Amino acid sequence: MLTATLFSSHVALKGPRDQLLALWLNGCYGRGDGDDLRAKRETPRHQAANTINAPATTAASELESEMEKQSERILSLVETAHLLIDGLLVLVQSLDGQSWVVDFHPQGSSDSNIQAMLSAIVHNCIMLNGSVSVFAAKLAVYRLLRTKGWVVRDGVRFAAEYVLYKPGGPLKYHADYAVHVHMVGRHSPVSWKQILATIRFTEQAKKKMLHISVSVPQLKANGSGGSFDQDFVTSVDSSNASIHMLQVSRWVP
Repeated sequence: MLTATLFSSHVALKGPRDQLLALWLNGCYGRGDGDDLRAKRETPRHQAANTINAPATTAASELESEMEKQSERILSLVETAHLLIDGLLVLVQSLDGQSWVVDFHPQGSSDSNIQAMLSAIVHNCIMLNGSVSVFAAKLAVYRLLRTKGWVVRDGVRFAAEYVLYKPGGPLKYHADYAVHVHMVGRHSPVSWKQILATIRFTEQAKKKMLHISVSVPQLKANGSGGSFDQDFVTSVDSSNASIHMLQVSRWVP
């Protein structure tokens, strides 16, 4: 069992190392002690994937040795919501409005009661972003990229929404793509000058730029966080959201 505590912009998970390791191997790395320890990567920085679908590579067993020091992982609200919706995190007991006892199910569970915890996460995201639709759009993109086999991590260090790693994650590889998410109808149209500046920065970090335009159904949520609209789960399904991906690069004659 794990104890999940909700903060304004993340969720702290504490508990047995075997469950934290299982989360890690499932591709939800989060943050925690020992993140600066890097095993030797099998692929040099300049070798990157050439397709949007991640290459089939298995996680290394040496992750266990790195995780021996871990007793807590910090997951983003997007990562936590993804785990709840897929039944990977199952709510066992509510301790209060911001803390829960949860269990990790690697194969997923159809019996997961996620309403209370997911409603609190959505409420926090409304406070941060001003709209539930912004969070839904980011989550829909995250879930689509996960289905394509990528390890998806926060991209703030590269001025991006996400960065994408081959399976095996940052302990084995450098990120291949920096993902920029544009919400259709909410964000202003992106100018070519903005795109060129972003490409130059991305290339300096030795990554490829992936521009994703996303539109999700209009959502309404109770600002008090006391209720949860089931339409939210439906809206973040890639079959209901309109998502268009474009790899952008600079042509150098």
